Amino acid sequence: QIAPGRPAVSRKRCAAAAGGDDRQRLGPASEGSPLHGPVSPQLPLPTVKSPMPPRLGYSKGAIPSPARAPRAAAAAACASSSLCRWVLEHGNAELFYTVLLFLDDAWALRAASCVCSGWRRLLDRAAADGAAAIWSASTLTAPRGRGWASLRATRPGDKVRLLPGSFPSPLELSHPLELTGAPGHATHLTGPLILRGSSTAGRVGLLRSLHLSHFYNPAVTLLGGAWRFEGCTIDSSRRTARAVAGVVLRGGASLELVGCTIISASAAVNLCEAGCALTATSSCFRNVKSGVLCERGGSVTVFGCRFDALSGSDVGLRLSADTTGDVRASSASRPGALWGRMAPPPGVVFVEAAEEDVDVVAVEAGMGGMLLHAAGAPQAA
Repeated sequence: QIAPGRPAVSRKRCAAAAGGDDRQRLGPASEGSPLHGPVSPQLPLPTVKSPMPPRLGYSKGAIPSPARAPRAAAAAACASSSLCRWVLEHGNAELFYTVLLFLDDAWALRAASCVCSGWRRLLDRAAADGAAAIWSASTLTAPRGRGWASLRATRPGDKVRLLPGSFPSPLELSHPLELTGAPGHATHLTGPLILRGSSTAGRVGLLRSLHLSHFYNPAVTLLGGAWRFEGCTIDSSRRTARAVAGVVLRGGASLELVGCTIISASAAVNLCEAGCALTATSSCFRNVKSGVLCERGGSVTVFGCRFDALSGSDVGLRLSADTTGDVRASSASRPGALWGRMAPPPGVVFVEAAEEDVDVVAVEAGMGGMLLHAAGAPQAA
């Protein structure tokens, strides 16, 4: 019997009984208690045996432990990699150079040179002729946003491809490069371009399929070296308003224009020093006050070019008396606009050509459509 006013089981024992540990804490006296009832027996947990892993071709008793399997695989991979590298680098590394010759991307070659010191030594263009051939055949694609930063690691003669889009930042090249834009003049350079180089190095820089716009500053300034422009267009950023000179030559620089168009400028090409040289072939100069301006002499060679004079004061060739060169198969849209009131300098050989001869030269050079359109443009009053 339970005495009145006194609990038979304390609060602590009730909590232990509710947790199922009745036998250990309450003891045998708690069994059959009218408050808790009979205690259910606790069953042992079943033991599940995991199946044995497959032997995978190993002999009896030679199953590798889980800790040894990754190390064995890594050792086998290292042995295979070492064998492949030995085959590539064996002898004069001819197979190595032959394989990497298919990588025409300069970024991939830079990644390969960072693999190890051995590959960096093999890809040193100054130490091996094979490496120099690989680098000269590769092309560096300059991404937008940081395209100019990627040109700092280039060397003279490297090939650089610019993606379509606008590049407003100024660009300065300290050595000759082969800079190519996207087809259809989709690469637009709105910042000034400064080109440097050494004429004694024997390398010629190349700009191809670029669209350049300018107004207050020259679109291109050459401060030395030899450069070649192919299929480039230079115009004013303010439509028909004439900008400053499109191309300026200083420091004994030499320039070759092939199939280029320069529109709306005070001077298409300005030779500022006597040591500068210009060669223009199958090019068009439109809405310019002076097509070619020589202030202090220089060398000028013009063949198959067209000068479109929109004003009565526009002159195709403004050459100083000490200029030398050769002018052939070139014409202007207005009679007498090729030389203006000045006669050709004594050192310049001038051969006047008929209009149809200029068109034939333009068609043979692949620029016939542009020059024929310029030839058929309406003359200014």
